[in-house]
Amino acid sequence: MAFFQRPILAISEEHHISFTWIDNPSITNLSRIRHEFQHLLSLLQHKYDLIVKKDNEERIRDFVRLRCENYNDDKGHMISSFLDQQKNMIILDRIIVTEDGEDNLITDPEAIQTETNCHFQTCAGSINEEKIIPPNWQQPNQESMIQFMKI
Repeated sequence: MAFFQRPILAISEEHHISFTWIDNPSITNLSRIRHEFQHLLSLLQHKYDLIVKKDNEERIRDFVRLRCENYNDDKGHMISSFLDQQKNMIILDRIIVTEDGEDNLITDPEAIQTETNCHFQTCAGSINEEKIIPPNWQQPNQESMIQFMKI
């Protein structure tokens, strides 16, 4: 028995593929041997393609299911998933606040939250507050909405 005969016959048997092993290769039966191997290869390739396609469809179905679940339960995670981004967070357990030229260490979570919000609301030089919307912005007319939608 040739060195490759046993594994090749085992593969063809495992996948239920008809394969005829020719024990005495010669010039006269070379095309038959080549045809047998090409047939085996094409059927194995087709089976492989089907397995890959099935796996991809299952993975797509799982990702769609996960996105639908995120749509219902965790919209922020869904948006991160669409954008292919990971949500990064920094957890502050202490901050230093300078008041009247003196540094104070704050470790109370509520005080940290308040000071952090205050910092980000005032760091650009203004305070976040209710704004009065000009009248020409309050009731957009039909034509301006159509122009906006064309953009």
